[in-house]
Amino acid sequence: MVKFKNIANIAALSLLAASLVCGASSAYAATDVTKTNDKDRAINNLLKGGWTAEEINSFLNDAQILEYKDAQSIVNTTKYIKLSYSTEEVENIDPTTKKKTKVLKPVEGTDKITELTKEQFDNEVKERKNKDKNNFSFGSNKTSKLVPSNFGLNLNTPLHSVLSNFSYDSGNQNINSSDGYLTYTLSAAYEGGSSYQLSFRFQWVISPYYRTTDVFALGHDGGLTQNSSSGVTYAFNADKNENGTQSIVSSTTPTSLKIDTGGTIATQDLYDDYLIPYYYLQYSNQRGYLSYHANVNSTSLRYVSVYGNYKHEQSSATITPSVSYPIGSLSVSPSSYYVDETPNPYLSLHVNY
Repeated sequence: MVKFKNIANIAALSLLAASLVCGASSAYAATDVTKTNDKDRAINNLLKGGWTAEEINSFLNDAQILEYKDAQSIVNTTKYIKLSYSTEEVENIDPTTKKKTKVLKPVEGTDKITELTKEQFDNEVKERKNKDKNNFSFGSNKTSKLVPSNFGLNLNTPLHSVLSNFSYDSGNQNINSSDGYLTYTLSAAYEGGSSYQLSFRFQWVISPYYRTTDVFALGHDGGLTQNSSSGVTYAFNADKNENGTQSIVSSTTPTSLKIDTGGTIATQDLYDDYLIPYYYLQYSNQRGYLSYHANVNSTSLRYVSVYGNYKHEQSSATITPSVSYPIGSLSVSPSSYYVDETPNPYLSLHVNY
C-alpha cells in the first residue's frame, strides 16, 4: 500500500507542476496579446489622426507608439511649402582644362516662400523627380553619372562649395534648380483629463540648396504647461545613397535642444552631399519629429493654442544660432541668416473636461 501511495503522490505533484507551467504560459500569452492589441489600437489611432504608416515606422519605436493607445482624438494641420531663390548666371573657368562655362548660382537674400496645395506640391515634386531621374541630384546641383578623374575635388568636399565646377545648359533651366520642397504637420492628441501629446514633424521631399543648421520648434500658449517628467521625444532620419548602396541614417539627438516657457526648440544640421572622382554620397528625404506632453493649466479655460515653427538657414555659413521661445514668439539669432518657412502651422484646441 505504501508503494501505491507514493505513486499517487508523485502523480499529483506532476499534475500540479504541469498546471503551473500551463498557467505561466497562459499568463505570458495573455501579456503578449495585450501588448499586440495595445500597439494595434495605438497605430489605428495614429492612422485616423493623419499619420502615414511610413511616418510611424520612421519616427516612433514601440514604446512611443504605445503612448498613443489611449488617445481619444488626434487633430492636425499640414502645410506644403516651396522654397526658391533668384539665380544669377556666372562664368566659371575649369582649373584643369581652362574651359569657360556658364553656371547658375542662387543669390543669397532672394528667398521666396510659396505655400502650395497638396495637389500642386505633389505635381511639382513629381515633375522635378522625373527631370532628375537620369542624373544625380545633389540638392540644387546636377552632374553626370561618371565623374572624370581630373574633376579636381578633394575628399569630403561639400558640393555647394564647388558649384562653379558644374556646367550650365541654358536650354534646361532645371539643371541647377535651387528649389526645395518642404512639408510639415502639427498635431495634438487628447489623452484624457487635462493631458495632451503635442507633436511637430517635417520632411524635405526635395532637399534645399543650403544645408546647414535649421531650427525646428514646437510651442504652446500660456494655457498649457509642458510636462517635464515625460521628457521630449526627437527623431531625425534621412535616406542615404553611397555609390548606389541605399540605407537610412537615424538619430534621436538633435544638434541642440532647449526647453523654454513657450515650448521646445531643436536645431538640426542637415546632411550635405559629397563628391570625389568615382565616388558620391547623397542624402534625401531629410525628416524630423519633435514631441512632448502638456497639461491644461485651469478648468476655466475652453481653448488653448499650439504652434509649430521652422526656420531654414539660407547661407552656407557655419554658425551656432542662439534660440529662445518665450510664450508666443520664437527668436533665432543672428536672424539675417534665417528664413521663416511661413505660414507657420497653428491649432486651436477645444479643452475637454
